[in-house]
Amino acid sequence: MKAEYSDYLAKKTTADYNKIAAAFSISRSYLPSDIKELGSYARAGDRILDFGCGNGVLTEILDSSVEYIGVDS
Repeated sequence: MKAEYSDYLAKKTTADYNKIAAAFSISRSYLPSDIKELGSYARAGDRILDFGCGNGVLTEILDSSVEYIGVDS
């Protein structure tokens, strides 16, 4: 893929998401029980990197002593 087209796609994806961000966030506010269970595996001092984090809803299941970094366009 050419760099110019890749840049275009990244910018378009970001712009499109920004248009629907509020509705997306509301639709992703529910966490299934199997995902909630993941929080029990994190320990104080752990560092978690979440690629494709969306609205970062996983922060709700993590103790504040866990360093969470969410990355999404």
